[in-house]
Amino acid sequence: ANVVLENDARFIIDWTIVPIEGV
Repeated sequence: ANVVLENDARFIIDWTIVPIEGV
């Protein structure tokens, strides 16, 4: 999911931030 849609991008970022944070 590179630059598809704002919603898609936002969801991907949020989902990727979760594991990165460590939660």
